[in-house]
Amino acid sequence: SKTDTKVYEKSFNVVPDINGNVNAELVLDMREGTKTYGNFYGQIKVNDPKLGHTGSCDFDFSSAKTAEYGIGNSNIGFSNHLSLMYPNGDGMAEPIEKQKRMGSNVVREDFYRYQYQKGGKYELSDEQKIFFAEMQKWEMTPYLVLTSGVSFWDNPIKTTTEQLESWADYVKNAVRDTKQYTKYYEVLNEPNLNADFTPEKYAQMLKYAYEAVMDENVTICAPAAGYTDYDTFMLWLDRLFAAGAGNYMDAISYHRYGTSPEKNEIEKVNAGIKALLSQYGLPDMPIIISEFGWAATQEESSLMKQAKYAPRAMAITAAYADMAVWYGQIDIADNIGDEAKWGVM
Repeated sequence: SKTDTKVYEKSFNVVPDINGNVNAELVLDMREGTKTYGNFYGQIKVNDPKLGHTGSCDFDFSSAKTAEYGIGNSNIGFSNHLSLMYPNGDGMAEPIEKQKRMGSNVVREDFYRYQYQKGGKYELSDEQKIFFAEMQKWEMTPYLVLTSGVSFWDNPIKTTTEQLESWADYVKNAVRDTKQYTKYYEVLNEPNLNADFTPEKYAQMLKYAYEAVMDENVTICAPAAGYTDYDTFMLWLDRLFAAGAGNYMDAISYHRYGTSPEKNEIEKVNAGIKALLSQYGLPDMPIIISEFGWAATQEESSLMKQAKYAPRAMAITAAYADMAVWYGQIDIADNIGDEAKWGVM
């Protein structure tokens, strides 16, 4: 709490004290600076008991300064359902402002067809207009997930020519009305979790979507849930590329969740995907990890464990992806269980 006068201080040895030899201690003062948001202070103490020498060095560090200095976390994004959580815009600015001060500019957001297409007419809903207005205000980049259904979780498979043409028409209009705000579009969310949604059927929907907007200078991304069994996941992707889907995407994305940042096996999954991309003549295709994260309620976890895992997970994930998106930005208040506690802000 900013109003609490207590000093939050943590001391620990960064070099073990072995048999009375030289040791170093790092002291972190986790109070926020009085002038700069997210500015913290520390001190390194070095002690050589045999020689009787001691020394110290004070320093300060800040996550907020990364944005100020233009370093930022430009390849780190956050995902949530802002247009649903703040339908009239009240309160939406707070999480966006926090993310902005971290130097992260990408917001992954579902673009709901049921909000956009009503009575056969395409028009941004009031909720969507408010969302895009906030994105412009804060100079954020939306990463839009195009849905195919007429309700929240409804994403029916399109197979007939009539259905596919209707789907393509929706995608074309959605991009036309939103391309001033973004260039990133993900076609559906985790299609491989639907047993009836074969890679071949998804490739067909991807083809119609891509061809509908191929002249719009936007990035079309094909996603998949990568937290299923590794071999099953890679087989699904192999079938997807064998069906020609590589011709109808500009990037491949996947979701990865695990029991800890290190056990997400990002390196293994990325290596498998890169091998597939090379096999199908697409070695330079960007890879996006569009969902990863750790819930505060997961496996007897806590906010503290989530806080410890978040920077490690972000560092590991960002090292292997052109873009990495944490799910979620803030807790979803109207959900229960694990789904309600994924937010880190």
